Amino acid sequence: MAGSYRGLILDFGGVLTTRMRLNGEAFERAANLVPAEVLGIRTVHHTTDPTATANLLDSLLLIHQAGPTGADRD
Repeated sequence: MAGSYRGLILDFGGVLTTRMRLNGEAFERAANLVPAEVLGIRTVHHTTDPTATANLLDSLLLIHQAGPTGADRD
């Protein structure tokens, strides 16, 4: 799994000033991914617990590894 990810966006309370959906679609095209391959945006509000943050990231990685339909990837 190492090296298989191209990016991860973390926002720690700032204001996102970009269009996430459009940027996600552009990333999919540039990376030759199937449309809607990029994960949806998940938020955790006011999380200061490092364990909770690590658990969230682990769950996102597991979802990505399984694919958007939940099927295992090759």
